[in-house]
Amino acid sequence: MLDKTAYLLVYHGSRDPRPAKEVSKLVQGVRHQMAMELAVSASSRATVMTRPPEPFVAAAALELAPLSLEETIAQEIVPKMQQQGKTHLQVIPLFLLPGVHVQEDIPNAILQAQEQVGHRFTIDLKSYLGSSPLMAQKIASTASPSLPFNSPSSAKIIISHGSRRKGGNLPIATLGKQLKANVAYWSVSPTLSEQVEALIAEGKQEIEIIPYFLFPGGITDAIAQQVHTLQTQFPQVRFEFGNPLSDRLSLADLILQEYICL
Repeated sequence: MLDKTAYLLVYHGSRDPRPAKEVSKLVQGVRHQMAMELAVSASSRATVMTRPPEPFVAAAALELAPLSLEETIAQEIVPKMQQQGKTHLQVIPLFLLPGVHVQEDIPNAILQAQEQVGHRFTIDLKSYLGSSPLMAQKIASTASPSLPFNSPSSAKIIISHGSRRKGGNLPIATLGKQLKANVAYWSVSPTLSEQVEALIAEGKQEIEIIPYFLFPGGITDAIAQQVHTLQTQFPQVRFEFGNPLSDRLSLADLILQEYICL
């Protein structure tokens, strides 16, 4: 089945060019790692060297793209699949929370794309990236080595965009518990400032702030500026602001482990 399967990474889309650049790097990374592992697997199984299947990994934006997601799949992805003999498409949403895009927009686009391409090709929607049980483990393994986080005077805050939908923030609340981190949100309460002030009131002197965003962009820039302001406001506290997940951990490894069985 693997030699007939293509993979499509769906991301939000942005006017900021940085997320698209990061996604392009991610596609290349997943494709390269797949090719390496397939080559190793093929050589170990065969007495005569056979060429492993060519990995098909692509990306598409949900919004702010020339074509809609369903049009991209039907008009661009599927024709390329046909050229390479692929008949099955796995769609992997590069989203961290189960908001409207994950629950409604992407499933609807997949249904429309399936109607357009017919049943010679099957399209399978996978769970969103943030739902991976490996996420907490991956983030925890990249904790800042420069701050004494086993100390009673230290704390961690993980900051996410946040959702006003009922139950929309439960996954990040669960992740915070797994990481033993306080949770803050960019768009709803508790905000970063509120959590920082509460921790300082408890006597915390070292605070690591983990941005729960896949890629750098306008929001992570704004949070970085806010951390700078907080550092000025509370000079007695040591703050460390981490990188978005694309710079913090190997998303390619996570995708291969979670979605692609080689």
